[in-house]
Amino acid sequence: MTTAFDLHTMGLLLRQGRRLNTLSLGLLALTGVWLLFVGFGFGALQGWTACALVASVAAGLLQVYHAARVDFDAGLMLAAAREGDPAQAAARVDASLQALGLQPRERAGRDWPARWRGARGLLRRQAACLVAQALLLASAWWWAPQPLEVDYEPAAFDDGRAALALPRLASGDASHA
Repeated sequence: MTTAFDLHTMGLLLRQGRRLNTLSLGLLALTGVWLLFVGFGFGALQGWTACALVASVAAGLLQVYHAARVDFDAGLMLAAAREGDPAQAAARVDASLQALGLQPRERAGRDWPARWRGARGLLRRQAACLVAQALLLASAWWWAPQPLEVDYEPAAFDDGRAALALPRLASGDASHA
């Protein structure tokens, strides 16, 4: 038998999706900053790095979608918990969702354990999207081209003075320095 306390507990569990959403939005912001710097010419996107960044953004956007659905379900559970009678609350939730066009009539009348399974499944998918997003962003960082390594051994100028060896120009002519 489902009680109002059970509904309240489930609503609070689903509200934890907000924390996942906050982490994901932070990763999306980090990815956005990376792409912004690339856009201003502070690097280049190549091969696997570009693929991983695009996939990370896609996983982040998918997580945002799941976060909205999980948060909506959390609000429904908490509102149903305030109703008092879980059976009456389920009927009111179904009527409200159908009136808004969010639920087909054939899905009405599910018991609370079936609703919880669905809501927990959404929360798990949200968490999976966050994990995928983080792993893809870490992979992009791993595959990113490293800065040029500079040889700091002194080279000699034509007059015999020591100087740092700098990368040669494309023409190969360093006499203009």
